[in-house]
This record gives sequence, structure tokens and C-alpha cells, in this order.
Amino acid sequence: VQTCALPISFNKYTLFEAIDKARALGLNFIELYPGQALSPQHKDVRFDHNSPPELRSQVRTKLEQSGIKAINYGVVNFAPDQAETVFAFAKDMGLEAIVSEPANTPEMWAAIDALTQKYAVNLAIHNHPKPSIYWNPQTVLDAVKGLNPRIGACADTGHWMRSGIDPIEAIRILKGRIISSHLKDLNEFGQREAHDVPWGTGK
Repeated sequence: VQTCALPISFNKYTLFEAIDKARALGLNFIELYPGQALSPQHKDVRFDHNSPPELRSQVRTKLEQSGIKAINYGVVNFAPDQAETVFAFAKDMGLEAIVSEPANTPEMWAAIDALTQKYAVNLAIHNHPKPSIYWNPQTVLDAVKGLNPRIGACADTGHWMRSGIDPIEAIRILKGRIISSHLKDLNEFGQREAHDVPWGTGK
């Protein structure tokens, strides 16, 4: 595993509040997600890969002042002709990986294979539960076969549990191709409606 995303979700807060809460907990890393409101003072401003340079600068300054490093961005999906915009954004923000569930087509994989190498930014395939394309770790493994090692998996343990998949077995299947992880614990196994619980207290 090259990176581990923030194991606590502050997606109901603004980006600046999430950064402050991460810092207060002594955490060092955070994963950005598209469309998050910027700050309590600017809830109408949304931050994503289409944000202008001045807004990106504000976010970089906030991260630097807080001692937090943004490492990932997602989950974000895009068409092949939009892919370069997302990768250029990730490079500009100093990110290590984009977390996505891209279309499983030769055209998309050709674009991603080229862009991960051009921008030196990884692509981690996320696994939302059934009927998502990538709910099964074998599908992810098959998709990355023959592609460069910057393309791999974002191992979401909670969503695997929702799909009835043992997270430990899924990690074994994807050994060597896991780029990042969304570490979660759930109150139930095999139920799509299962909800997150404090790590170590669930199934």
C-alpha cells in the first residue's frame, strides 16, 4: 500500500473545517473529494478539478499552514476526453493518486495508462458495492492486467463487506496492486444498507 487515505470522514463539513479537524486529531494526510464546500465563510464555493488557479492556491495555503498533506482525490469519475483535466489538477495540487471508478473500456484504459505516466499520478480503482462495475476485486485485477503499475486498487473494506466479500481475501487477490485504502468497519456483513461504526467494533 503506497498511501492510506484519512480513515475518518469529514464529508459533511467544509474542506477547511475537515482540514482543521484532521489537524486537531494529529493526522497528517487527507483525501480531497470533488464538490466539497470550501469553508464556513464560502459554502457556496465548491472545490474540484475545475477550480481556478486562485482557488487552488487558497487550498494549498490552508493545507501548508495546517501541516496536512492532501494525497488523494476522489471518488471522481470522468469521460476519456475529461481525464487529462483531472490528472493535470492532481499534479498541480501535489497529489499522489486519483480515486475513481472509470468506464471499463479499452479507450478509457488507454487514456489512463498514458496519463498516469505523463503526470506521475496514480489511479486507484474504487469498489462501490453491487451493482458497481468494480465491486468484485477480481474485476479490478482483470482491468489492470497489462497496464503500468501506477494503476491499481483503492481497497474500500466497507464496500467489500456490503457486497458480501471478505476484505482480507480481497486484499490477498489484489496483492501488489493496492495503491490506497478506505479503511472502514461495518455493523453488518453482506448488507448494502450496513453503516459505518468505529474501527474494531463491527464485523
